[in-house]
Amino acid sequence: MTGLPAAPAMRGTKPPLWLTESAQLAQKHTEKTSVVKPLEQLSVEGQPTKNHIAMIPLKMAEISNATAVFYIETDDKAILEEKFQKLQLIAGMLNYSEARFARPMR
Repeated sequence: MTGLPAAPAMRGTKPPLWLTESAQLAQKHTEKTSVVKPLEQLSVEGQPTKNHIAMIPLKMAEISNATAVFYIETDDKAILEEKFQKLQLIAGMLNYSEARFARPMR
């Protein structure tokens, strides 16, 4: 499985704060369970925003320790939970589909 090529970095630019924080949280996430973590950052106006990342471990046949990481922006807990549940369902379908394709053909 190959990933998409990385976009060339522009010299003198830094990645967005949410991306840096997401990468740090994802590296620390060694659990085998799905989790939503809040990101602590400020909006352009200086008001706190409600940004989260969802980390969902994937059970891939040919890749160990794979984790899908999603950025979710909402301040509504019900919407956050709904989106998180949908992402978990999608990850489950991906795991199931990948396991079927990884099985040897008879």
